[in-house]
Amino acid sequence: MMGLSGGVFAQTSGSQTYSTVESQVAKSVAIDRQAAAQQKEARATALAANPNAQQGAIDSALNSLVIKNETKNQQQLNQASVASATPSLVEQVGATLPKLAQIGGQLKYGEHIVISQEGPEIIALIRSLVTRQQPDQRAVIARLQEFASNGKPEAVHFLGFSFEHGLYGAPKSLSQATKYYQLAASQNYQPSLYNLGLIAAYGKSGNAPDLERGLAWMAKAMTLANDTSGRVCGLASFLAFRTNRQPEAVRFAKGCNSALAHIPRASLGDTESLPIRVGWLRDSIATGADDGYSLIAKISKPLIKTDNNFTFCKYVLINRHYRRATLPNIKDEAARCVDQVGKMVGSEKGWSVQREQIIAGVASFVPMEIETLKNMRKSNKFHYSWTVPYLPFAQAETDLFEPLLTKETQR
Repeated sequence: MMGLSGGVFAQTSGSQTYSTVESQVAKSVAIDRQAAAQQKEARATALAANPNAQQGAIDSALNSLVIKNETKNQQQLNQASVASATPSLVEQVGATLPKLAQIGGQLKYGEHIVISQEGPEIIALIRSLVTRQQPDQRAVIARLQEFASNGKPEAVHFLGFSFEHGLYGAPKSLSQATKYYQLAASQNYQPSLYNLGLIAAYGKSGNAPDLERGLAWMAKAMTLANDTSGRVCGLASFLAFRTNRQPEAVRFAKGCNSALAHIPRASLGDTESLPIRVGWLRDSIATGADDGYSLIAKISKPLIKTDNNFTFCKYVLINRHYRRATLPNIKDEAARCVDQVGKMVGSEKGWSVQREQIIAGVASFVPMEIETLKNMRKSNKFHYSWTVPYLPFAQAETDLFEPLLTKETQR
């Protein structure tokens, strides 16, 4: 394995074993929980005996010297019980804690895509690194090193992620990260296929963006598993659309919950109403993709005669000006577009009165919508351009890693 003896997973002589760290946590948590449970039970018993008692009187009784002495005695007994535990018993308790963390993570985040039998434990360890203090990270890193040394793709992939972003002491190196991603991808590990596709499509390696190569990685990833965060299907459908593979774009977008999949869904289908399709494309703009600006004008043009909202005029001007800071002639441009539409639709009675109102509405809408779409993009925290430590990588987990990766990008 490449470089496993140094860098991100290098062990230090003073690091504790994983089971030792966890068994210490088990001791203190067990004592605190027992004492808290006893207090809660005593309070509930007092309330049940006298429902009309004042809370203050109950608290006073619970805080009496007798109760305090009894609680102290019970805590001492608890501590003695823990202290008398044999090393083998402590080891057993410590060994169960990764499983408990794994179960807790699954309840909060759902199941993750893994290949190896140890995969769920590896994902739980990776997630725990984000919130642990540095001294406690050493034991986790040592455990991940062991998994990676044994070729477990989930841990090998995380090596790549750490090198890509320069995390946990690893020197920042995209070339080294790519080697690890390729190694895990050779075992058909979907997150590695996804990261390789993202790197190619965005040109992260310093080369020009290669959409064809990115799509090839993503298409292979699509055959392996269902990524419920929508990252794989979203990018696959978007890259297929950008490379003019319309049938594939529509196929990848089917059932996909990514806003990127809205691009082929809205532009290549016509079964939904114009407002729904416009809404989809507005959501796609929030991801960072600009395609939606021109596509809204494109899909609204055939519906000019039935669209009383003048969507075409609004978004033709928005597409023309969304990169500009000022719009000095927006009212004149709105007037020209509205008059062109009027000729196509045919002037009706009262058109001259409606014309001024329509022009004013279009001219005022354009700068407001440009600003709204900019703010939508700024507030979107899904970070579609990020590579992932594992999949699914949903919003809750993006939020978990954001402080770490944002700090990395600002160094």
